[in-house]
Amino acid sequence: MNKDVSIKDVCIIGAGISGLCTIKELLEQNHRVTCYDSSHTIGGAFNAACEGGKAYRTMRLTISNYFMAYSSFPPCLAEERYYWTAQEYIKYLNEYVSYFKLGEHILFNHQVIHINTKAKRPTITVKTDKGLVENKVFDYVVICSGANASEYVPQFSGQETYTGKIIHSSMFDKHNYQGKRVLCIGLGETGSDVCHLIAQQADSCTVAVRNFPSVVRRYAHNHTNDALTTKILGAAGKAGVDWFMKCQAAIKLKFSKRYSKKERYYFELIKHQNGGFSDRFLTKNDAFIEDIVNGQLTLKKTEIKHIEGNKVMFSDGTHDIFDFIVCNTGYKNNFSFVDCSQLLGNVRDLFKHMLHPQLQTKLALIGWARPTQGGVPVMSEIQARYLAQLLSGKKPWLTQQQLNSRIEQDRHYEESFFKNSTWLKSLVDYHQYMREMASLIDCQPGIQLLQNPGLLIKYWYGSHLSYFYRLQGPGSQPDKMKTVIKALPVAQTKRRSVILTLLSLVNFICGVSIVKKANTT
Repeated sequence: MNKDVSIKDVCIIGAGISGLCTIKELLEQNHRVTCYDSSHTIGGAFNAACEGGKAYRTMRLTISNYFMAYSSFPPCLAEERYYWTAQEYIKYLNEYVSYFKLGEHILFNHQVIHINTKAKRPTITVKTDKGLVENKVFDYVVICSGANASEYVPQFSGQETYTGKIIHSSMFDKHNYQGKRVLCIGLGETGSDVCHLIAQQADSCTVAVRNFPSVVRRYAHNHTNDALTTKILGAAGKAGVDWFMKCQAAIKLKFSKRYSKKERYYFELIKHQNGGFSDRFLTKNDAFIEDIVNGQLTLKKTEIKHIEGNKVMFSDGTHDIFDFIVCNTGYKNNFSFVDCSQLLGNVRDLFKHMLHPQLQTKLALIGWARPTQGGVPVMSEIQARYLAQLLSGKKPWLTQQQLNSRIEQDRHYEESFFKNSTWLKSLVDYHQYMREMASLIDCQPGIQLLQNPGLLIKYWYGSHLSYFYRLQGPGSQPDKMKTVIKALPVAQTKRRSVILTLLSLVNFICGVSIVKKANTT
């Protein structure tokens, strides 16, 4: 072993999708790893879904298998692009744990109740499965408990008078909505399924949103929607993508009569959207649209102004009576167990949503980079790969000045890009994030693409898969990755490819012009 390589005692908190890949990547660099999880098994939020009601267990994920799988452990090649259920995904995670022998490093039913970062080496206070409270000292701590730790339920004016029930969407399957009048707040990805399922039972179902969502259909050209998450789409830039989506919707509405009511409503949503298509979180689930066109669900752009008894008054001046208010309002961060929690509240204060300048040599977050396209597991995996290199001494730690500069650059980019989802601080641009993380790790695909025209076409016009970042560099498996990449067909049409290529060229030329102008002023 290289004597310059550092080996650390590392504590990982959480054995969900982010914790598992972090264990694997750190073990691969020979670090000594202990993972604590407060649950009795792996999977985090996905395991909670499996142990919830039947509806949650059978819901399909909104990200396909090849984007939910880790790059080091792709799905079976016989498996086409497919949306796993939560149960199927837990099966995949268990296979991953077994294959890389991660289980022996995980202590279940162990709750971390405090992290002290003040000393030279961080100290963890943990409540064991036997109820004992112990202090453990480590070289480094990685928090992987995820952004879904605590449900966020907003407070409404007058809600103390409400005679119905206010629940978070995580508990929606515990109730019977037959014959009830239901108000849903928010329409995210899980929320879309929740609204759809409630609409099948309820006497009436209304959804109130701050802004109409950017909806991506589950299937496009007979493929999962993320088959169209391509490098050429990212290269077109935000303005190019917005123009393409709105123009496409307008043309299809004006010149084609063959589309169903559901499809036409989908195009109307895009055409009349306030702002751009990609300046907010993308709802990759269109199940609720069928309910709207069938009259089972009403979508309103409004907010709750006040509640009196069972009557809800809205900011648009309307009011109605409801038996249930279901909050599809997501989750909030909970770092109360960390002594420096105030430094972690906004993940955009962290380099790549993982390293704070004052804490980087003691503590990291993994799992707080949520892409608008693609899945969280591949984002967490590439974060873990970078962290493993840092801890081993194979990559240099950036100086505080470098970190602060890069953090401000990323903050400006993300806040301007996602100006219509300002409350979702974990949001990142998938294409930009993966490119920059790959640059930090030195695993960008290079000469292999030029030597293989088929691979080069897949790189630009096929799915932007994490497997491209294991063709070379640390942890590379070039032969295996080429096989996976070549097995998946290019989903987008030739016409779409040509249009996006032209938009990408325009975006590139405009970018060069801006840089030249900046350099001359």
